Amino acid sequence: MSIKFEIEAARTQLGQEVFVMGSTALLHDWGKLGPGIKLFTNAQLFPRWTMENALKIDKSQVFEYKYIIKDQRGNVTWEQGENRRVEVNTDPVFIVDKEFGKTNVEGKKIVQNRGAGQITPPSNKPQEQLLHVEEVKHDQKPITKPAQSHVIIDQSRITTDTTQQQIVSKILELNASHRTWKEKLEVVYEVTSTYGPQCLPLVAAYLHFINSHMITCAENGTHFRPNHHAELSLKLYQILDQLQNAENSFIIRSIKKGLPSFGDSFMVAVPLTRIRDIAHRGDIPQEMKSEIKNRLQNKLHRSADPGDLKTCEELIGRVRNGGYSAAFASEFEIFYEELKEFFNATGLEKRLENIKSGVSQGEIAEFLSAKAQNRVTIAQITHLRETLQTILKDNPHKSLYQQLQLADIDLEQYLFVKLSELLESPATALNMNKQLEILMDTLQNLILSGTYPEELSIVLSEVGLFSKCNQFEPINVKRLKATIERGMRLARRFTSQVIESFQSNVQALGQAFSIPQQSVSVFSEGFIRSHLIFQLSKVSEMVLAQHRKILKLPPFVAISTGPNKPVLGQVKYCAHLSDLLHIQSLLSPHSPLLILLDSADGTEEIPLSVAAILLRHDLPQLSHLAIRARQAGCVFYCCENEQTFRDMQRMTQGIKDLCKYSVTGGGVVKIERTTVQERVDHEIDGEGAREVKVEYEVEEEEMEVEGYQIMGDYTESNGLVSGDPKAVKELGSKSVNSLRLTEISKGCGLFKTPRQVTVPKNVNTYLVSIAAKKEFDDLNKELDTCAMWKIELLRPKILALLQQIYDSSDLSPLLSQISKDMQPAHLVAVRSSSTLEDLKKLAGAGLFDSVLNIPVANPQALKSAIAQVWISLYTERAIQSRKQLSIPSQAAHMSVLIQEQVFSDYCFVVHTKNPVKQDDDSVYIEIACGLGETLASANQSGNPYRLTVSRDKQVNIIAFANYSQGLYSNLDSKELKEVHIDYSQVQFSRDPQKLIEIGKRIAEAALVVEEAYGGVAQDIEGGIVVKDGKYEIYIVQTRAQV
Repeated sequence: MSIKFEIEAARTQLGQEVFVMGSTALLHDWGKLGPGIKLFTNAQLFPRWTMENALKIDKSQVFEYKYIIKDQRGNVTWEQGENRRVEVNTDPVFIVDKEFGKTNVEGKKIVQNRGAGQITPPSNKPQEQLLHVEEVKHDQKPITKPAQSHVIIDQSRITTDTTQQQIVSKILELNASHRTWKEKLEVVYEVTSTYGPQCLPLVAAYLHFINSHMITCAENGTHFRPNHHAELSLKLYQILDQLQNAENSFIIRSIKKGLPSFGDSFMVAVPLTRIRDIAHRGDIPQEMKSEIKNRLQNKLHRSADPGDLKTCEELIGRVRNGGYSAAFASEFEIFYEELKEFFNATGLEKRLENIKSGVSQGEIAEFLSAKAQNRVTIAQITHLRETLQTILKDNPHKSLYQQLQLADIDLEQYLFVKLSELLESPATALNMNKQLEILMDTLQNLILSGTYPEELSIVLSEVGLFSKCNQFEPINVKRLKATIERGMRLARRFTSQVIESFQSNVQALGQAFSIPQQSVSVFSEGFIRSHLIFQLSKVSEMVLAQHRKILKLPPFVAISTGPNKPVLGQVKYCAHLSDLLHIQSLLSPHSPLLILLDSADGTEEIPLSVAAILLRHDLPQLSHLAIRARQAGCVFYCCENEQTFRDMQRMTQGIKDLCKYSVTGGGVVKIERTTVQERVDHEIDGEGAREVKVEYEVEEEEMEVEGYQIMGDYTESNGLVSGDPKAVKELGSKSVNSLRLTEISKGCGLFKTPRQVTVPKNVNTYLVSIAAKKEFDDLNKELDTCAMWKIELLRPKILALLQQIYDSSDLSPLLSQISKDMQPAHLVAVRSSSTLEDLKKLAGAGLFDSVLNIPVANPQALKSAIAQVWISLYTERAIQSRKQLSIPSQAAHMSVLIQEQVFSDYCFVVHTKNPVKQDDDSVYIEIACGLGETLASANQSGNPYRLTVSRDKQVNIIAFANYSQGLYSNLDSKELKEVHIDYSQVQFSRDPQKLIEIGKRIAEAALVVEEAYGGVAQDIEGGIVVKDGKYEIYIVQTRAQV
């Protein structure tokens, strides 16, 4: 027997996928045997998701099933409510479920198709036989099995009715009873007033479909003159102005363009009277007079809508063909322009003529003259926009209010055309100065349009400063390149925002109103390709291509070179590494994976099955993920530009044969099919997934702990000395190394260290053991033995248990002692110091939490921060790491390192052995603005300052920083603050010599630390505090470089 499934899932967005999963092995037994059966869709099918091939099934089988939606990060939305249940006893069968989330019997159609062969979608023919269907009650997830796939379940994403669905339903409901255009504008007003910013994409699409006649207007016997439409439009403008921000300005501008005019002439009680006079003229034939009166005059005064403009265009076309008096034709032309003005369909020239009397007449007249002669400059357009916006700002509620805004939108669209002409000119293609001039003009106009005004203003400032230098000097090229890449990131962000805003919204609305799929599909793309951000992306790529040529850059950046030989495996595209981690047990250990990775935030674990990675974007060389890649021997490269990644993705798509990931001597990554001999050799060698063995210790339980004790400086009295294995065992390597740094700093004077104390691991162990030892041990055992995908089911239990223990524990003696010992510090950083950090083969970078800016005199805040660090033994990434390396939870213990908060203006990470070139003769340094979280975790896109310093103090600046934001703290505020960074004001970018000087100082300090550790290469973290013009270096952590 054969069976297929289909579901309508209009709520899916770009990048999401739909699976069916159930209680039978055929449907992966609620995730136990796999992630479920993947469905597919396309532009013609959407919102229907169906199976590509039928499944084979035994006769008379009864099973339960549900659909899930999975996004690129692995988050899953389950259908709420009851399990779907079906009894199959005919062949073949096509199951069609009406709507995702509606599991009731009315939402299901199960069709037995008569006849053999392929299963085809069902029709509504009466001979179709509905099979027996039952429903089983259930609590959100399938009740017969653990009902989770091999992915993280984000419960916050599981909803029965999204806001989007509510808004679409509301629009659909109101539209049915609001038939005229005036009433449909009332729908827009009501929905916008009720739902605010979240409804704007749907409102924009609704208006677009109305104005393009895909949602039709009709009369309903009511009589409302056009002044009612104008009044509604004014009210909508006022609401939209209140809602507008940098994230939605592009949507609001499109909505405003689709509303009628509320100019003074349309706000009077009886507007558009000229058509009445025309209809009563005596110099036109009766037939034309009748048509004008009935099809235009009466219709406009009863129920105006955009169709009336089409009617007028039809009639005036006939008048222009001749046979009518000149006086009548002239009057009709005037009325036609008035009607276009009412529907805001006038051209740029006419709109500027209309507002010329209210603004600088000379500037508009000069612009119109230049336009007529096709000699308008970008500077003219920009200056005129600035003039109009200044007038609008000074007179926001005068009669020019709407026309000034629409003129600005028209000028923006005209600019788009002019920029296209310039960018397609051969004279621009090779002239970098011209490209930079166009780039700055584009940035300035995007700011005028309200697109990311704060950050684009910063990018404009940076380009303006850095482009003044020698454009072909490598250090200047690197500096400008960093800024332009920042602008490119914003262009990609805008594209993602448009898709996110419109993709599912327009699909849902289009489906509700039966809009042709082609019209729905091009809506989002039309926004992107007609927006100035498209030109920004285009000109930025032109400049970056020149920069890559000048710097002779390969298209790839090495993170971890791995073994010096090609790596063989199966090529897979992956949105996020967690997608693989959760199905690792299903992957063949004999077939390593070569991953084309779309996104990484720097905190991920690398699955053992992954032998090589090519990442779409750049990554800090010293981020946690980069360290893990080198530690695992995983080949890891990043793409210098996105197009290279997309080309590689396209070329490898659909290849199922074993492939080869190799790197040429020039640093070029190649992924290509293997030869027959290479595949034979691979079989003989038996190379499979990576194996990593880590030495760890499971301690004997010693629970006779009385009271709490913290450790500060080591002295003979407490029996612990720096570097002593006993000290490491009690406090963790991080704490012991931090104390040793204090000793080193006193001897060299090259850097400072923060004051610190440590809460030993036995405090946490003691608290848990006296409260719930057996329950805690049982949960750990279950966690150690479960499949990777089950982590998210068990984590909440152990987190809740620990939180309950810590909340009920009295830590006041400990907190008082910390407060006393940390004086005069006001704020502290509470950091992990686990027994599973800084091991010989396990750096443990980024596995556990740190909490910054904690007031040491606030016992509750301090207790909460300590508890958060203790609990971080059970972060998802920490558990995944232990499970991959087969480390039992018994081996994981947590001391807590409390350090005085360093208010860094810059942060840095140093490897005393260059990790990229495996070079002992140079130190590798990365520096970023603000605190170290951005640099270590790579949680935002961009680059740090990158430089190498040779042992003889020769400095090479590899790259300049372009992170958009820095994280800062200070004594006056308990909250960490994210600040947009303007590198035209950052000393290291303004004056590269300052960057070279600080690089030398950091390298010198790092090498002293390395020497103190017997010449063992070190991985060092620290900060730079700028005080009275002086740069003070702090080192807060060191460990053996992996």
